[in-house]
Parts: sequence; C-alpha cells; structure tokens
Amino acid sequence: MPKTRELQIQELEQKVRLLEKQKAFLEAQIDHSYQKTVLFDMMIDIAEKEFNIPIPITALQIHESIIQECRNIILILKNISIS
Repeated sequence: MPKTRELQIQELEQKVRLLEKQKAFLEAQIDHSYQKTVLFDMMIDIAEKEFNIPIPITALQIHESIIQECRNIILILKNISIS
C-alpha cells in the first residue's frame, strides 16, 4: 500500500529536523575545533617567542592545514540551507 501524501510530508519533515540537528551539532564541533586550533596557535607563539622553544616547520605546516580545513568546512556548512 503506497504512503499517503500526509505521511510522506511528515517523514520528510522529520528528516529535515534530524538534518538540522546534525548540522547544528557539526557546526558546534567545528567551532570547538577551531577554538582549540587558535589556542594551539597561541601556545606555539608563546613557546617560540617567550621560551625560545623551536617548533619544527612541519608541525606548523600541519597546523596551518588544519586551520584551513576548518575554515573550508565552516564555509560549506554556512552555505547549506535547509528549508
């Protein structure tokens, strides 16, 4: 027996609500990760400048790539519109 139009609409609305919750959760995770990255960046600056601890270039390059990836994901999520 095929689903009624009302049932299909209810199921789609339920899926939209779930996707909105998932999107909000992922945005919060990205924001948290980005904040951690900023703090990590500050720690590297302090270690290098105030304590004269050299940080290998490869570690900094990896750190920068993580920051860029976070920015890209934030842009993607901001462009997703669930209506």
